[in-house]
Amino acid sequence: MEKVASRKRGGGRRKPDPPERRKVALVLSGGGIPGWMYEIGALTALDEFFTDGFDVTRFDLYVGTSAGAAAAAILAGGIPPRAVYDAIVEDADSPYNFGRRDIYTFGTGETWAMLKKIAAVAGPVVGQVARRILRREAQGASMLDLVYTIQESLPSGLFTLAPLERQMQRILTEAGAGDDFRHLPRPLFVPAVDLDLGQYRIFGMPGYDHVPISRAVAASSAVPVLFQPVQIDGADYIDGGTGRVANMDVAVDHGAGLLIVVNPVVHLENDRRTTCLPTCYGFCKGLKSKGMAFVADQALRINTGMRLRIAKAQQEYLFPGLQIVIIEPDPHETVMFTQNVMAHDSRKEILRYGYRATAQYLIDRFEELEAAFGRFGIGVTLSAFRHRPRTGGFRVLGPNERTRVPGAQPVTEPG
Repeated sequence: MEKVASRKRGGGRRKPDPPERRKVALVLSGGGIPGWMYEIGALTALDEFFTDGFDVTRFDLYVGTSAGAAAAAILAGGIPPRAVYDAIVEDADSPYNFGRRDIYTFGTGETWAMLKKIAAVAGPVVGQVARRILRREAQGASMLDLVYTIQESLPSGLFTLAPLERQMQRILTEAGAGDDFRHLPRPLFVPAVDLDLGQYRIFGMPGYDHVPISRAVAASSAVPVLFQPVQIDGADYIDGGTGRVANMDVAVDHGAGLLIVVNPVVHLENDRRTTCLPTCYGFCKGLKSKGMAFVADQALRINTGMRLRIAKAQQEYLFPGLQIVIIEPDPHETVMFTQNVMAHDSRKEILRYGYRATAQYLIDRFEELEAAFGRFGIGVTLSAFRHRPRTGGFRVLGPNERTRVPGAQPVTEPG
């Protein structure tokens, strides 16, 4: 029987919650470069939220999908998110302060094969067009027909993630964690999809834990069309978020009773009474005025949110007593919505936004979260957060602003 690191779905029956379900898992979903930066900012805030010796490198297990795989690998390797946050914000000479060339580059490795394919089909295509012209059938020819004929000559993706693989290997090796799932201090699971078989593989599980972490991260991050599939053991793999969002069931299947899910991809609630979406032609416009790319992006985000909520409801139904906390951007704010998955120049802005938005989330839900974490023996506090008064409320300060901003005040806990 083929050894497949995947889970069988139950028939919708509730499953008894085992008494050993005491693990706390961190589950990170994708969202391209902006999603990765949002997660680092959010995790920096979450790290400061914990107390009594617990931090985000001490979860019982980690699940990272797509861009979230890189962040999960860093944490599972014992690297604190604040180190990445500071390196980028301060523009330090550090492997954590990555550039575009450290993540992707044009996939020229497939160029020669592509040229050979084009040469093979060029003759028949030209002959077909010539015959139609001679027969006066040219008006029946379509550009779509031509595209369909030559599509197999196109590359499998625009860019390659080989630089990301090398960068992750460097980061993990220099940190002393190593590029081996089996040597990590905490379990790490990275889903990806076998392109030809349409099946999920969970790297980090037995039978798939021999794969280097850096290569598994690249495979899980290979968004179709943008990035070329990543080959592992003779199979081609694509984005682990294909068909799913956060793969929460992986954590549940490994005994997690509390899941902290960080999801950077939310749709924009563009209610123009409360939200002002900027466009090239003015402010406070409808999404339609942003063009087809933003319409498609909004549809994708709506789909992502629905799938995440359905997965959450399913896991909570199947496993009574399971707790799932989802941290994500405010749908009324435009910061994340105006970023594309390849955005790199706005890293600092998104890092700061991820920190501030998450800190505000933790402040607003302190009592609820204190109870949830308390059931697992984890203490939380707001003492690390600072804010300053502003019209209509307070503005949470980022970790690098606390000593520079006059009038900074500590956040007080309820009661």
